[in-house]
Formats: sequence, structure tokens, C-alpha cells
Amino acid sequence: PAPLATPDRSAAPGSRDREAATVIAGGPARSTTAEGRPADEVIVEALVGLAHRLGLTVTAECVETRGQAERLRAMGCDMGQGYLYSRPVPPERIGLLLETTGRCPGWPTPPPS
Repeated sequence: PAPLATPDRSAAPGSRDREAATVIAGGPARSTTAEGRPADEVIVEALVGLAHRLGLTVTAECVETRGQAERLRAMGCDMGQGYLYSRPVPPERIGLLLETTGRCPGWPTPPPS
């Protein structure tokens, strides 16, 4: 069998996450489907659908803008996390964050019906 590919570690840490977030937020996609939709968006929707069929909750990571949150919510993501909601918090401050906000950061409002 062929050896497993070695991950490319030359990119800056997190740069691929930012690139993926840009595509989801409406940035330039590398490829499109036959219907003209960004392939990355179709893949995310398929993964969300698969997770839901398996009874899993989907949390979108690296959500930095309201536009990203809206698109990810429209794709069926159940929750989101990222700089849009909160910067990283030390473990000892998580309880205070939840007490102060009355909820866990994620989607700021319920999804549209």
C-alpha cells in the first residue's frame, strides 16, 4: 500500500481554518458544482446532514463574522464558536462567563423557522 501523505506544516497555524471560513463566508471558492454552487459549501451541508442522521449535534468552529454565522446556521449547524462570540477564556473563567451571559455563547438568536 502507498504511504500516508504527510500533512503540509508550512502554512501558518490556523491559516487553513481561516481560508475555509473565508470560503464559507462567501469568499472565492476553488471549485463549483455543476449547479454553480461552491463545492466547499456543498461539502459542509453534506457533513452536517450526515452528522444529524447519526444523531450528532454540529458545532461550527472559527466563526468570526455574522455572515459566516448566518450561512452556517442556514446549512443546519446547531451551534457555533469563534471570535464572533468570545475570545478564548481560561478554564477558571468559563463559569463566570456562563453566569454573566445566562447562556453558552453560540448562535445569538434562535434559527429562523
